[in-house]
Amino acid sequence: APHGRYRSVEWAVGTDYVWTNDSSEDEHYVIDVVNAKLVKTITGIARSTLVSVQNWDMVRESAQQDDMMVEVRAMQKQATEESGSASPIGVAALVIGCFALLVGIANLHVLSNTKSSVSSVVKAKFDTGVPSAVDTHFELAADASVTSSVQKSLA
Repeated sequence: APHGRYRSVEWAVGTDYVWTNDSSEDEHYVIDVVNAKLVKTITGIARSTLVSVQNWDMVRESAQQDDMMVEVRAMQKQATEESGSASPIGVAALVIGCFALLVGIANLHVLSNTKSSVSSVVKAKFDTGVPSAVDTHFELAADASVTSSVQKSLA
């Protein structure tokens, strides 16, 4: 080195920083190499007492996070690929659900028709003045039988 001066440069692994020193003075410089900027000047410490260390816990945690992200992406990809085909259990559940919905709608329709026919029979009895003993045992099996029993009692 010219004039007996030399500089040592140490890279802080995994960062954008290097530190270097001036052999004539006990000054050390931390430099951001990405932004080409002096970040800090450290004074009053002999060049031989500075030690660079690697934080292995941080490196291990970073590697574990990277491994987890790879696993998560693989599971997402697998789930996306599997969702493209219909599973037999899902199809069966959909068919049973649709059938149950149709049965429920049919029940509502039958109940509403039965309720309206019963109310019309009761109204007819009161309107015509038919005694209650004549029409106490009618069946509600079908609308026709209810209507025919009402017509018989009116005749």
